[in-house]
Amino acid sequence: MRRSPRASTFARLTKKETVAIMVGTLLEFYDRQGMQDQRIALAKVAMEYSPKDVSLILHSIRPYSRVEAGFHEQVPDAQDVPMEKRPCSWSTKGA
Repeated sequence: MRRSPRASTFARLTKKETVAIMVGTLLEFYDRQGMQDQRIALAKVAMEYSPKDVSLILHSIRPYSRVEAGFHEQVPDAQDVPMEKRPCSWSTKGA
């Protein structure tokens, strides 16, 4: 029985490479489903084993930019946040 070229390619992957592909697929799934907390957590765990993997680094930080963008859509200027809802660390100068 002859194996397909694709099957032989996957047969040559190491266990670590196979897991990396699986993690990447799961990270993309979490992204499409809007499951950003899970995406960040998995990317951080995976980075412990592959700290130079750029895609893992991007998966771990990209969701934060989406959260920040959503915040800025709701509150475009810090001065628009009512005083009682501001963290204690914010300066009240210029208000």
